[in-house]
Amino acid sequence: PTLRFTLRNPTTILAHLPQTTLTLTSLTEFKDLITREINLMSLRIVCDEANDVLRNRWRNQRRDGKGAVEEDKWIWKVDEVEERSLGLVLWKVTKEKSVWRKVFVTPRRVPNDPSALYAFRLHIPPDTANGLNSVDSLVAMLTYTDEPKTSQQKKKDVTEIPTGAVGFRERVRGMTLRLLELCDSSSGTAADGK
Repeated sequence: PTLRFTLRNPTTILAHLPQTTLTLTSLTEFKDLITREINLMSLRIVCDEANDVLRNRWRNQRRDGKGAVEEDKWIWKVDEVEERSLGLVLWKVTKEKSVWRKVFVTPRRVPNDPSALYAFRLHIPPDTANGLNSVDSLVAMLTYTDEPKTSQQKKKDVTEIPTGAVGFRERVRGMTLRLLELCDSSSGTAADGK
């Protein structure tokens, strides 16, 4: 979706959204709208990448004769009201048993860390029926820097995604692949959120 702005007079900005036009009368309103739109664009990228990775995974499993999964079961979507994406992942409980678990992805800023451009909070609610605890992780998209990342290494819940020439979309794909690796390797009590 495109987002256009018109400066009506020194104190009013018109924001032209796909379905409506908003009148913004303060810099705070403008900043909030831009932040929301950036968050939604980022979440759409998260959903696109997760759906692409999962689609390839199910296609390979179908080709290998391991059964098919209905696409509407796992497709990731953006909830524009809550400003988060939601989807399902197949979580391995034991070698023989897997369960579907909800995943919520919410954009976050990492406070007091200028090297973190953007971050996502991954949250998987507990599944008490299967004895699985909740999983929470903050995945930071860091800028390239030669400085030692001692402050980042102290944070247990922050996972760094490689940078350098890697773009935002590739970083999101890396985050998705790490999440799926966690799901595949989480048999038994590994789902304790640590």
